[in-house]
Amino acid sequence: MTWSHQGYAAVGLSIPFGLGVVVSAVLFYLIRWRPRTFYRMIEAMFSIKHYEATLSDDREFIDIYGVQIGLPASTLGFLPPLALLIMATAVLTATFVLFFSELILISYYVSPNSKCPSDDEMDCYTTINGTYFFCNSSDTRIDASLGSLDEREIEGDFLVAADGGNSAVRRQFFPNHDPRIITCVSGVIAKVPVTPESEVERIIQRTPLRNGMVTVAKPGQTFFAARHILRSDQERLDEDFLWSNYRSYIYWVLNTSLADVRSIAQEQSPYKLTGDQLFDHACDLVHGFHPDVHSLIRQSDPASAV
Repeated sequence: MTWSHQGYAAVGLSIPFGLGVVVSAVLFYLIRWRPRTFYRMIEAMFSIKHYEATLSDDREFIDIYGVQIGLPASTLGFLPPLALLIMATAVLTATFVLFFSELILISYYVSPNSKCPSDDEMDCYTTINGTYFFCNSSDTRIDASLGSLDEREIEGDFLVAADGGNSAVRRQFFPNHDPRIITCVSGVIAKVPVTPESEVERIIQRTPLRNGMVTVAKPGQTFFAARHILRSDQERLDEDFLWSNYRSYIYWVLNTSLADVRSIAQEQSPYKLTGDQLFDHACDLVHGFHPDVHSLIRQSDPASAV
């Protein structure tokens, strides 16, 4: 069983409250009907001794580490046990809360960076690694099979959006609307490996790429590049360059018109071109751009070209 976020929080608050009531009731019973037991417990817990009034001495006082605080038994004699009751209640409640909270809640606790516990019972907002950072079973679930949700108002704390033209959220809320616009924009995307003392590293140092990214444009074409550079101790050279985020690289995108790509590709579909063929066509498309742009394209990994 997996608890909702609200259920988990409610139990977390109920345990201290319930234990506080139980501890207070038990201590009150001891003071009222078993005072000697209560004071022996106080002495064991705090080393505070309590002295009752006697025939020879009508004072009632407590001894706190050698300091005697006395009160007349006939007037304010209830204050010492009241103070001790509050102290004992606070300490015992805190102790039991720590124990029972760990004992009861630890089996239901969901770490913020662990796998989502139950996709069936909870809404889990996952990251790219499949881990979640918030789960809440009380959120409103939306089922597209129920029909159109147009004009329906739903309140929530979290909305998954900006998830592309094929957005599942958009289809559920607005199944009869397709916001996608055919832009006729096409292009080439690829990654360039970066190694120490390489030509690519020198390009980074002498261009705006040293600050993170660069954009070059002319009518009809736009070239964008950004760097992802790691320290040598962070790199994992044994991992596949194509998919690893632990390899240093430059990521570049060339946007142009679909017509330009088709005219260069002639009879062949642009989607069937090899990486080297795409680089040839990309260099033709950026004719007139700075030579460093051509150099980056030529040094790209053909397997990464799309």
